[in-house]
Amino acid sequence: MNKQPEITAATRQRFVDVFCTLYATQPISRITVKELTARAGYNRSTFYQYFKDVYDIQQYIEDQMMNDIRRDILSHLIIDLRSRKISDNYIARASHFLRTNEPRIRLLIANPYNHHFALRIREEALHVVFNVLQIPSENVTVRYTFEFYMGGILALISKWLNEQDALSFEELAALVKSILERGILAQLPDNTAHD
Repeated sequence: MNKQPEITAATRQRFVDVFCTLYATQPISRITVKELTARAGYNRSTFYQYFKDVYDIQQYIEDQMMNDIRRDILSHLIIDLRSRKISDNYIARASHFLRTNEPRIRLLIANPYNHHFALRIREEALHVVFNVLQIPSENVTVRYTFEFYMGGILALISKWLNEQDALSFEELAALVKSILERGILAQLPDNTAHD
């Protein structure tokens, strides 16, 4: 495989692309190596040079996405969290990330067959927040609060992916920023307040 890295990368990517197509329409438990290789145009022995099974492809895709999230999103959030504000530059970065990675995000977050990846994102983000703000890991109140916010934000992104015409990338990112900085009650219109 190492003699022709371009071909190796293209073959691996072909398996990933076919897997993504299948996974978008069915649970991973119904995807077989036989079906995947037939659609990819390769034999099973070629598949096994790259992956152990279909779960290995899922792990590969998730790992690639987590690396991208760490590099492009969480590493920049660290700087902004120190002042406890989220900069407009961060919003532009998050909007760009959503735009350029939309198919993978849709597959990993909005896919009704995959809940595992959202848990990975929450755990990673929680780790970053606790480290940056130097919060003791045993602070249960912050953990619960953060779980609430991250669960809501991931659900919001999933809903947006399913109703994409409702908000632009920028409007979604600005809404997430506002929710994080000001809280959920600040998002309600003034006319919803009751005495």
